[in-house]
Amino acid sequence: GDSALVRSRIATELSDGGLDPDDAQIVVEPAVAAWGEPVRVRISIDEQAAIPFAGTWAVPLEAEFVTRSEVTR
Repeated sequence: GDSALVRSRIATELSDGGLDPDDAQIVVEPAVAAWGEPVRVRISIDEQAAIPFAGTWAVPLEAEFVTRSEVTR
C-alpha cells in the first residue's frame, strides 16, 4: 500500500530518471493492502519537449504498475 517508504522510492526513481518528483501526480491504491492483495501505482507528469525554431510543448507521461502486496502490517 501507500507509505512514506513507497513515496520516497518513487521520488528517487523519478529523480534518477531526470524527472522532478514534485511535478508528478502519484496515486497508490489501496492505501493499506493485505498480504497478496493487488496494489496499483499510477504516476503522471507533464514534461516539456523543445525543438529549436519549432517551439516547446507539454508532453504528458503516464505509467501504471500493478503488483501484489508481500508485506503484512
